[in-house]
Amino acid sequence: MRKINLALVVIWLVSGYAAATPNNIAGQRSITITGRTPVTVSKPVILLNDLAEITSDTLADDEAVIALGKITVAAAPLPGKETSIDANTIIGRLKQEGVNLEKIGYALPRSVLVKRAGRTIGEAEISRAISEFLAHSSKEMQVGSLHAPSDLVVDAGEIDLKALSIEGATNAQRAFSMLASSKFGERTEFKVTARVEEWRQVPVATRPLAKGVLINQSDFVMARLNTSQLPADAATESDQLLGLKVKEDLGIGEVFRRNQMLLPAAIETGARVSMVYRSGGLEASASGIALESGHIGQIVKIRNENSNKVISGKVIESGLVEVAQ
Repeated sequence: MRKINLALVVIWLVSGYAAATPNNIAGQRSITITGRTPVTVSKPVILLNDLAEITSDTLADDEAVIALGKITVAAAPLPGKETSIDANTIIGRLKQEGVNLEKIGYALPRSVLVKRAGRTIGEAEISRAISEFLAHSSKEMQVGSLHAPSDLVVDAGEIDLKALSIEGATNAQRAFSMLASSKFGERTEFKVTARVEEWRQVPVATRPLAKGVLINQSDFVMARLNTSQLPADAATESDQLLGLKVKEDLGIGEVFRRNQMLLPAAIETGARVSMVYRSGGLEASASGIALESGHIGQIVKIRNENSNKVISGKVIESGLVEVAQ
């Protein structure tokens, strides 16, 4: 053994193989292993072929050269990272694989710098993955601006990127758990924050509606709006509107707010109503004048038209009150 520039450990010997695998080396075949540094690898393992050029002038050595190149020397660093492998580690792996070093010529640097190829995940990729995740929701949602780790590096090859879960309120910065999987089975989990816009169909006024107007089917139409533009008490379903009365003037195109509408009284003050009294199988009726307004289920006071007596009863429906015993 001799040193070249104090950096290379060199042994030059004539070598031979009885078979084309590194486990059975014999005969008189000339194979040399010449190391190089630095090197870049693209897989999770570092092969001898990544670290050195393996050559032979003899055609019969071709299969043996290929077999030597496939020897795994060490695990590769994570994508974008680097590591150093010393010559002793390489020689040790050759010995473990049964290579007869006395019949191999090799020149190896004292240390080989190995870098793992990698790439960053772009915002467009992340946005697509989140959009695919949101597509499974019953709501119409879109991804807005997002923020991802700037130092996130994954395998340089094709990856499978998925959003796993979502946290936070709609129309705000929401957190997504992401998973990037490489073809080698490597998994990288990370967090991304993104603004998610939600859109939905809500009823809006088709014409100006004055205070006191009863809302009917022709007074509204469904429109697609961003929920960030909707007040918290906005009516979102058409069946929430029919039969209600507008408490305040409403402009064309405006959304209907629940605190700006009220359910009309089934009985208005001063209206003539029918009173019914039931007891067992008996039923009696009379007419009266409502002394106060009331909705269905409420108790109101009525003056009997015949006796002028004031009694209380429950509003059953418009114009009908059931008198208590």
